[in-house]
Amino acid sequence: MKIQNHRSSGRHIGSIYPFGHDLPLIDYGTYIGDNIFGNPFLFDPFELYRRQIITNPNMVIFGQIGRGKSAFIKSFITRQIALGRTAWIIDPKGEYSGLCRAFGIEPLVVKNNGKFRINPLDFKGLLTEDSNAQSNACGIISAIIEARLKRILNPVEKTVIELVLNYVKKKEVRDISILKFALLLVNFTLDMADGLTADFDLLYDGSRQMAYCLNLIVTSELKGLFCQSDQVELSGELSHSTKALNVIDLSQFFNSGSLDIVMACAISGMQSYILNKADSENWYFIIDEAWAVLNNFATRSWLQRLWK
Repeated sequence: MKIQNHRSSGRHIGSIYPFGHDLPLIDYGTYIGDNIFGNPFLFDPFELYRRQIITNPNMVIFGQIGRGKSAFIKSFITRQIALGRTAWIIDPKGEYSGLCRAFGIEPLVVKNNGKFRINPLDFKGLLTEDSNAQSNACGIISAIIEARLKRILNPVEKTVIELVLNYVKKKEVRDISILKFALLLVNFTLDMADGLTADFDLLYDGSRQMAYCLNLIVTSELKGLFCQSDQVELSGELSHSTKALNVIDLSQFFNSGSLDIVMACAISGMQSYILNKADSENWYFIIDEAWAVLNNFATRSWLQRLWK
């Protein structure tokens, strides 16, 4: 049977093959490659966001092994730096050292008993009325403990964390670190229970497992990463940086079972610093090998709360 001809508008035909046109997505940005017509394809998430073409400048790069994901990111960042942008990179495999050398800088190598220590509780507003700072601190502590316990903390346990953070604020504990917090959690007292003294026994029992879990992470599993007095605070090093490219090398932990925790702590420190900068510069915050933190429910949930 002969099928009758069908007439349609270009709009409907475009829905069949939406990329079969030569209209540029944007006329400013980084050169990515050529489209099917051989014309250059430019991309810049900040410019697209400014023009309200997209509603969120976040990017996710997917692809099979060996298909050029890392090569694309490195070339993209190099071209963005040429446009005056700055890149902050979490590098779990140590594969950005070549890019660093191209710009004449050294990556910040984080390792046990190394030059730098990490303080995931380094939030500038933690001792103020800044609710976001306390929420972020509670989030990273919960994520670390949940990642190792491999379960979600119950309401009593989360309440204990909030109470200890309130105690830190009330007593104005300066230079609060993850080690100091672990010791406070292990030595949970009636004074920390605040207005919930009637439930102290319940709160105390709820604090035990996660208290010793956090203490073991800090003093044994990742000893030499959080608390060495002769180390330089990583956030302090970042605060003095004027580099166009800043790379935190976590390659020592890449094949360890603690990679998700170390990455979460590094992300927390870097994110906190970036959010507290006064200028309005456009930043690229890159988490390479993000599967390590996204594969864990606890760190995945924390990242979702952080980015929102």
